[in-house]
Amino acid sequence: MRTEATQTWRARLGAGLVDLVGPWVLTLPITALGLVSGNGTGEWLVIGLAALVNLPLELRTGQSAGKWLAGLRLAGADGQPLTAGAVLRRFGVRWAPLMVNALLLGPLWVPMAAWAAMALPSVVDREGRAVHDLLAGTIVTGAPSSALIRAETPVRGVAVMPGWGAASILGRRRP
Repeated sequence: MRTEATQTWRARLGAGLVDLVGPWVLTLPITALGLVSGNGTGEWLVIGLAALVNLPLELRTGQSAGKWLAGLRLAGADGQPLTAGAVLRRFGVRWAPLMVNALLLGPLWVPMAAWAAMALPSVVDREGRAVHDLLAGTIVTGAPSSALIRAETPVRGVAVMPGWGAASILGRRRP
């Protein structure tokens, strides 16, 4: 069942770009000042920042920073609540191209091409799911703008202390 949000490829593309490019932009001053050595350290810094920001958000609310800005959220493809395992699998698959690239010290265009290839199934999939959604058993749907604050359907198996995590990073606290 396709929702209006999953049909809007621009919303998903924008959310994906925020989630993928955002950590690069935030770590740019560190790499530009030469505070990290080569050998893939910059890529690991980007992955670590993405994990630090997006994993708590997705585990608590089903939204990454990009999905929050685009008004989207993750849900279980089978209609069940989102699980911590699905969120972690999705993150791992999504960032795997950069992890492999950091280990092999390859050129940056390689993970970029891999990310483009991973998005292609969303064009033909009836529910608009990309490779990371298919492997994790997730789907991206629309979300109310207050979902980040309320966390209407928290992820099963995850205990998060109120007032901690990515919601507080964005300057919002749960009521």
